[in-house]
Amino acid sequence: MTTSGTSLDALAVACPCGAVTTAVSAPPAALFVCHCSACLPRDKTWKFVPLPLAAGAPWVALPRLWTAKSEPPFPSALVVTRTSSFAVRGRCGICDAAVFIHYDCEAHTDWVHADVLAPAAALANLPPAAHINCGAAAATADCSPCVQGIYAGYEPWVPDPCRAPDTQVPEVCRTCFQLRTGCSCHDAW
Repeated sequence: MTTSGTSLDALAVACPCGAVTTAVSAPPAALFVCHCSACLPRDKTWKFVPLPLAAGAPWVALPRLWTAKSEPPFPSALVVTRTSSFAVRGRCGICDAAVFIHYDCEAHTDWVHADVLAPAAALANLPPAAHINCGAAAATADCSPCVQGIYAGYEPWVPDPCRAPDTQVPEVCRTCFQLRTGCSCHDAW
Protein backbone atom coordinates (compact mmCIF):
# COMPACT_ATOMS: atom_id res chain seq x y z
CA MET A 1 0.00 0.00 0.00
CA THR A 2 1.20 3.52 -0.70
CA THR A 3 0.25 7.02 0.31
CA SER A 4 1.55 10.07 -1.55
CA GLY A 5 3.77 7.75 -3.56
CA THR A 6 5.49 6.48 -0.42
CA SER A 7 5.37 2.89 0.78
CA LEU A 8 3.63 2.61 4.13
CA ASP A 9 6.39 0.21 5.16
CA ALA A 10 8.70 3.23 5.08
CA LEU A 11 6.53 5.44 7.32
CA ALA A 12 7.71 5.79 10.88
CA VAL A 13 7.54 7.95 13.95
CA ALA A 14 11.05 8.95 15.02
CA CYS A 15 12.09 11.78 17.32
CA PRO A 16 15.23 13.72 16.29
CA CYS A 17 17.56 11.78 18.60
CA GLY A 18 16.08 8.39 17.58
CA ALA A 19 15.22 7.27 21.13
CA VAL A 20 11.46 7.11 20.42
CA THR A 21 10.52 5.23 17.26
CA THR A 22 7.73 3.06 15.98
CA ALA A 23 6.44 1.87 12.62
CA VAL A 24 3.24 3.30 11.14
CA SER A 25 0.87 0.79 9.56
CA ALA A 26 -1.78 3.09 8.04
CA PRO A 27 -1.82 6.39 6.20
CA PRO A 28 -2.37 9.67 8.04
CA ALA A 29 -6.08 10.53 8.32
CA ALA A 30 -6.17 14.24 9.17
CA LEU A 31 -4.11 17.25 10.21
CA PHE A 32 -4.86 20.04 12.66
CA VAL A 33 -2.84 23.03 13.75
CA CYS A 34 -3.16 23.83 17.44
CA HIS A 35 -2.54 27.20 19.05
CA CYS A 36 -3.24 26.20 22.67
CA SER A 37 -0.96 26.97 25.59
CA ALA A 38 -0.23 23.27 26.22
CA CYS A 39 1.50 23.13 22.82
CA LEU A 40 4.86 24.59 23.73
CA PRO A 41 6.39 27.40 21.64
CA ARG A 42 9.12 25.03 20.36
CA ASP A 43 6.35 22.70 19.10
CA LYS A 44 4.91 25.56 17.04
CA THR A 45 7.98 25.95 14.81
CA TRP A 46 8.05 23.08 12.37
CA LYS A 47 9.90 21.96 9.31
CA PHE A 48 6.92 20.39 7.51
CA VAL A 49 4.79 23.24 6.16
CA PRO A 50 1.79 22.04 4.10
CA LEU A 51 0.28 25.52 4.08
CA PRO A 52 1.71 29.02 3.72
CA LEU A 53 1.65 29.42 7.50
CA ALA A 54 3.22 27.71 10.45
CA ALA A 55 2.09 29.49 13.60
CA GLY A 56 0.72 26.50 15.52
CA ALA A 57 1.72 22.96 16.37
CA PRO A 58 0.94 20.48 13.55
CA TRP A 59 -0.71 17.23 14.72
CA VAL A 60 -1.39 14.33 12.33
CA ALA A 61 -4.06 11.69 13.01
CA LEU A 62 -2.75 8.12 12.92
CA PRO A 63 -4.32 4.90 14.14
CA ARG A 64 -3.50 4.42 17.84
CA LEU A 65 0.21 3.62 18.11
CA TRP A 66 0.70 3.40 21.85
CA THR A 67 -1.57 2.25 24.66
CA ALA A 68 -0.93 1.19 28.24
CA LYS A 69 -0.98 -2.39 26.96
CA SER A 70 1.21 -1.80 23.90
CA GLU A 71 3.36 -4.67 22.69
CA PRO A 72 6.17 -3.82 22.92
CA PRO A 73 5.50 -1.30 25.73
CA PHE A 74 6.28 2.41 25.51
CA PRO A 75 9.89 3.07 24.51
CA SER A 76 11.84 3.80 27.71
CA ALA A 77 12.66 7.33 26.51
CA LEU A 78 8.98 8.21 26.01
CA VAL A 79 7.68 10.40 28.82
CA VAL A 80 3.87 10.40 29.02
CA THR A 81 2.19 13.14 31.06
CA ARG A 82 -1.45 14.05 31.66
CA THR A 83 -1.54 17.66 30.49
CA SER A 84 -5.27 18.30 30.84
CA SER A 85 -8.42 16.67 32.17
CA PHE A 86 -8.99 15.14 28.72
CA ALA A 87 -5.57 14.27 27.24
CA VAL A 88 -2.10 12.89 27.78
CA ARG A 89 0.97 13.87 25.79
CA GLY A 90 4.12 11.96 24.96
CA ARG A 91 7.53 13.62 24.59
CA CYS A 92 10.99 12.19 24.16
CA GLY A 93 12.74 12.29 27.52
CA ILE A 94 16.09 12.81 25.81
CA CYS A 95 15.58 15.41 23.04
CA ASP A 96 12.24 16.74 24.40
CA ALA A 97 10.51 16.44 21.01
CA ALA A 98 6.71 16.42 21.04
CA VAL A 99 5.63 12.94 19.93
CA PHE A 100 1.86 12.47 20.43
CA ILE A 101 -1.38 13.53 22.06
CA HIS A 102 -3.96 10.92 23.19
CA TYR A 103 -7.40 12.43 23.71
CA ASP A 104 -9.50 10.37 26.13
CA CYS A 105 -12.51 10.65 23.79
CA GLU A 106 -10.66 9.12 20.82
CA ALA A 107 -10.14 5.39 21.32
CA HIS A 108 -8.59 4.74 17.90
CA THR A 109 -6.53 7.85 17.16
CA ASP A 110 -3.14 9.22 18.15
CA TRP A 111 -2.27 12.78 17.10
CA VAL A 112 1.42 12.66 16.20
CA HIS A 113 3.52 15.80 15.77
CA ALA A 114 4.27 16.22 12.05
CA ASP A 115 7.98 16.70 12.66
CA VAL A 116 8.40 13.18 14.05
CA LEU A 117 6.58 11.48 11.16
CA ALA A 118 8.92 10.51 8.35
CA PRO A 119 9.07 10.90 5.48
CA ALA A 120 7.27 14.27 5.42
CA ALA A 121 6.19 13.57 1.82
CA ALA A 122 3.60 11.16 3.26
CA LEU A 123 1.69 14.20 4.52
CA ALA A 124 1.44 15.90 1.13
CA ASN A 125 -2.07 14.69 0.25
CA LEU A 126 -3.78 15.44 3.56
CA PRO A 127 -6.76 17.78 3.42
CA PRO A 128 -6.13 21.37 4.53
CA ALA A 129 -5.49 21.71 8.23
CA ALA A 130 -8.14 22.75 10.70
CA HIS A 131 -6.96 25.31 13.23
CA ILE A 132 -8.01 25.07 16.86
CA ASN A 133 -7.58 27.33 19.89
CA CYS A 134 -7.07 30.36 17.67
CA GLY A 135 -7.50 33.06 20.33
CA ALA A 136 -3.84 33.96 20.91
CA ALA A 137 -2.86 33.43 17.27
CA ALA A 138 -5.64 35.74 16.10
CA ALA A 139 -4.77 38.39 18.69
CA THR A 140 -1.10 38.45 17.66
CA ALA A 141 -1.77 38.05 13.92
CA ASP A 142 0.49 34.97 13.85
CA CYS A 143 -1.85 32.84 11.76
CA SER A 144 -3.87 34.07 8.80
CA PRO A 145 -6.78 31.51 9.05
CA CYS A 146 -7.16 32.36 12.75
CA VAL A 147 -7.02 36.12 12.13
CA GLN A 148 -9.58 35.79 9.33
CA GLY A 149 -11.91 33.90 11.68
CA ILE A 150 -12.10 30.88 9.40
CA TYR A 151 -12.18 28.59 12.43
CA ALA A 152 -14.28 30.00 15.25
CA GLY A 153 -14.23 26.83 17.34
CA TYR A 154 -13.15 23.28 16.69
CA GLU A 155 -14.84 22.77 13.36
CA PRO A 156 -14.23 20.96 11.11
CA TRP A 157 -12.80 18.55 13.72
CA VAL A 158 -14.43 15.13 13.56
CA PRO A 159 -13.62 13.12 16.69
CA ASP A 160 -11.59 9.92 16.38
CA PRO A 161 -10.83 10.11 12.63
CA CYS A 162 -9.03 6.75 12.67
CA ARG A 163 -12.04 4.74 13.87
CA ALA A 164 -13.34 2.03 11.54
CA PRO A 165 -15.16 3.56 8.55
CA ASP A 166 -18.45 1.85 9.37
CA THR A 167 -18.63 3.13 12.96
CA GLN A 168 -20.46 6.17 14.24
CA VAL A 169 -18.60 9.39 15.07
CA PRO A 170 -18.34 9.57 18.87
CA GLU A 171 -20.41 12.32 20.52
CA VAL A 172 -17.91 14.56 22.28
CA CYS A 173 -18.75 17.55 24.47
CA ARG A 174 -17.00 20.67 23.10
CA THR A 175 -16.75 22.06 26.64
CA CYS A 176 -15.07 19.23 28.59
CA PHE A 177 -13.96 17.04 25.64
CA GLN A 178 -15.35 13.90 27.25
CA LEU A 179 -17.64 11.42 25.55
CA ARG A 180 -21.27 12.41 26.00
CA THR A 181 -21.82 9.36 28.19
CA GLY A 182 -19.20 10.68 30.66
CA CYS A 183 -19.93 14.40 30.38
CA SER A 184 -21.41 16.19 33.37
CA CYS A 185 -21.52 19.74 31.98
CA HIS A 186 -24.09 19.21 29.19
CA ASP A 187 -23.36 22.73 27.89
CA ALA A 188 -22.59 21.61 24.35
CA TRP A 189 -25.66 19.46 23.86
